[in-house]
Amino acid sequence: AYPSGTTRWSLLVIDLATGGRASILADSLPLLRPAWSPDGATVLVTRALGDGMSVWAVAADGTRLRRLTPVQSNPAGPTATYAFASWR
Repeated sequence: AYPSGTTRWSLLVIDLATGGRASILADSLPLLRPAWSPDGATVLVTRALGDGMSVWAVAADGTRLRRLTPVQSNPAGPTATYAFASWR
Protein backbone atom coordinates (compact mmCIF):
# COMPACT_ATOMS: atom_id res chain seq x y z
CA ALA A 1 0.00 0.00 0.00
CA TYR A 2 1.19 3.52 -0.76
CA PRO A 3 -1.39 5.75 0.89
CA SER A 4 -2.21 9.00 -0.87
CA GLY A 5 -0.35 11.94 0.56
CA THR A 6 2.48 9.90 2.10
CA THR A 7 5.98 8.99 1.02
CA ARG A 8 6.01 5.58 2.74
CA TRP A 9 5.23 2.15 1.36
CA SER A 10 3.64 -0.29 3.81
CA LEU A 11 3.25 -4.03 3.77
CA LEU A 12 -0.11 -4.59 5.46
CA VAL A 13 -1.82 -7.67 6.85
CA ILE A 14 -5.60 -7.36 6.74
CA ASP A 15 -8.02 -9.46 8.81
CA LEU A 16 -10.89 -10.12 6.42
CA ALA A 17 -13.28 -11.00 9.24
CA THR A 18 -12.84 -7.76 11.19
CA GLY A 19 -11.36 -5.38 8.64
CA GLY A 20 -8.48 -4.71 11.01
CA ARG A 21 -5.07 -4.14 9.52
CA ALA A 22 -1.50 -4.05 10.73
CA SER A 23 1.61 -2.78 9.00
CA ILE A 24 4.44 -5.31 9.24
CA LEU A 25 6.98 -3.40 7.14
CA ALA A 26 7.31 0.24 6.04
CA ASP A 27 9.85 1.80 3.71
CA SER A 28 10.31 4.99 1.72
CA LEU A 29 11.18 2.90 -1.36
CA PRO A 30 8.88 0.40 -3.10
CA LEU A 31 7.84 -2.88 -1.49
CA LEU A 32 6.71 -5.15 -4.33
CA ARG A 33 5.30 -8.64 -4.96
CA PRO A 34 4.65 -9.86 -1.40
CA ALA A 35 4.18 -13.60 -1.00
CA TRP A 36 3.39 -15.73 2.06
CA SER A 37 5.60 -18.67 2.99
CA PRO A 38 3.83 -22.05 2.82
CA ASP A 39 3.52 -22.14 6.64
CA GLY A 40 2.20 -18.56 6.89
CA ALA A 41 4.94 -17.50 9.30
CA THR A 42 6.97 -15.39 6.87
CA VAL A 43 6.32 -12.90 4.08
CA LEU A 44 8.75 -12.45 1.22
CA VAL A 45 8.84 -9.11 -0.53
CA THR A 46 10.91 -7.48 -3.25
CA ARG A 47 12.42 -4.24 -1.95
CA ALA A 48 13.69 -1.56 -4.28
CA LEU A 49 16.63 -0.11 -2.41
CA GLY A 50 19.37 2.25 -3.59
CA ASP A 51 21.58 -0.71 -4.53
CA GLY A 52 18.94 -2.50 -6.63
CA MET A 53 16.06 -4.91 -6.24
CA SER A 54 16.35 -7.82 -3.85
CA VAL A 55 14.13 -10.31 -2.06
CA TRP A 56 13.73 -9.94 1.70
CA ALA A 57 12.01 -12.09 4.32
CA VAL A 58 10.11 -10.69 7.29
CA ALA A 59 8.22 -12.59 9.98
CA ALA A 60 4.45 -12.14 9.85
CA ASP A 61 4.67 -10.05 13.02
CA GLY A 62 7.16 -7.61 11.42
CA THR A 63 10.31 -8.95 13.09
CA ARG A 64 13.39 -10.69 11.70
CA LEU A 65 13.79 -8.71 8.47
CA ARG A 66 16.61 -10.15 6.37
CA ARG A 67 17.88 -9.98 2.79
CA LEU A 68 17.78 -13.25 0.84
CA THR A 69 19.20 -12.31 -2.55
CA PRO A 70 22.46 -10.52 -3.37
CA VAL A 71 22.90 -6.80 -3.79
CA GLN A 72 21.86 -5.51 -7.23
CA SER A 73 19.96 -8.65 -8.08
CA ASN A 74 16.85 -8.51 -10.20
CA PRO A 75 14.67 -11.30 -8.80
CA ALA A 76 11.77 -12.70 -10.73
CA GLY A 77 9.73 -12.40 -7.55
CA PRO A 78 9.50 -13.78 -4.03
CA THR A 79 7.55 -16.87 -5.04
CA ALA A 80 10.60 -18.08 -7.00
CA THR A 81 12.65 -17.87 -3.80
CA TYR A 82 10.61 -20.66 -2.18
CA ALA A 83 12.56 -23.11 -4.34
CA PHE A 84 15.71 -22.36 -2.33
CA ALA A 85 16.21 -23.91 1.09
CA SER A 86 18.50 -21.05 2.20
CA TRP A 87 15.66 -18.58 2.80
CA ARG A 88 14.44 -20.51 5.82
